[in-house]
Amino acid sequence: MFGRATTVGRLIFAMLTLVGMAPEYASAEGHIEVSLRAANPGAPGAKIVVTVTNSGDAPVHIMEWDTPFPAAGGRLGRSIFNVTDPDGKPVRYRGTSVNFGRMSMDTFMLVEPGAVLSKEVDLANEYAFEPNNTYQIGYDLDLTRRPDINVVSSAERAFFQATSQTHAAAMPITVHFGSVVALNIRDIQSPDLTCSTDQKVAIARANLEVSRHIYSAEQFIRDRYVGYLENGKQHYRFKTHPRYARWFGTHDDSEPEIWSPGWGLNNNARVYETVMATSRRFSAGNANAFCGCPGFKPNVAAHVEKDST
Repeated sequence: MFGRATTVGRLIFAMLTLVGMAPEYASAEGHIEVSLRAANPGAPGAKIVVTVTNSGDAPVHIMEWDTPFPAAGGRLGRSIFNVTDPDGKPVRYRGTSVNFGRMSMDTFMLVEPGAVLSKEVDLANEYAFEPNNTYQIGYDLDLTRRPDINVVSSAERAFFQATSQTHAAAMPITVHFGSVVALNIRDIQSPDLTCSTDQKVAIARANLEVSRHIYSAEQFIRDRYVGYLENGKQHYRFKTHPRYARWFGTHDDSEPEIWSPGWGLNNNARVYETVMATSRRFSAGNANAFCGCPGFKPNVAAHVEKDST
């Protein structure tokens, strides 16, 4: 009897042990941590090292454009840091903004358990720093991003590895500049952006189509203002149209009449002048078309430089 009781006791103990361990296995998930440090502590400049670590027990997908890791021509793909001046005011971002399209599975990167990813970034190229000043750099990684259900099938989404975290924040660090804010921006050479014959033909056709649309828009705006005489003086009445309301909102008839004193400082004038200015810029023929995005991933649809024409 004693031997049998001992065996039963051992079985019960083993079962309780497994039950006690079950929640641990069920709750196993990835845990993302992020950190910042100065690449050259004490030296002027904003070269920082960003580190993303998965300290958990399972892989985690993170949206790669919320990190500095994707290829973006040697630049940040978008503004991902919280940069403030000594007064706590945000510092203007002046770098690249990538159009990465809808959030497909390709938009995410998988961080395996125990993985440590680091990259050095020179923020002097990305934010409008001033000489002889000190700045605080913060980084908060959004972990609530998910693939777009309109472009990613449920079968693909089944492989998406999420975490219960909503974000991972780094301790802010401080950087400073001396009398010079040195920039190190790679100049993309024109051979890197040469268009093929087929591309040049496509651009020429696009220019013709753009010209047609711009002329149509210019004529549409001009037609909104109908002239009439009153007491021998020329006046203009705005003629409403659903298309105008769709793009620009309601025309404010209480604002100064077009080309009258005070015109030019209100919303009506801004709409009119923006369309006309677009037409003038296109007619001037100063736009240069280039082909390709050297240094960017193939799935980047387009990108714009904030401080570049």
